[in-house]
Amino acid sequence: MQPKSPGKMDFEHYHTGIEIEWWLKKWAADHPDIVDLYVVGESFSGNRSTS
Repeated sequence: MQPKSPGKMDFEHYHTGIEIEWWLKKWAADHPDIVDLYVVGESFSGNRSTS
């Protein structure tokens, strides 16, 4: 299922890891005073978990 509106967060479809990472980076860039991203882990296949 696709987002209702491109570029808008909604909770009516499954967000891919790529989408979630995009949102996290956007929020960090838009609000550097309250959002800080860092890697909390990495899978054996190289996928990262960002928080």
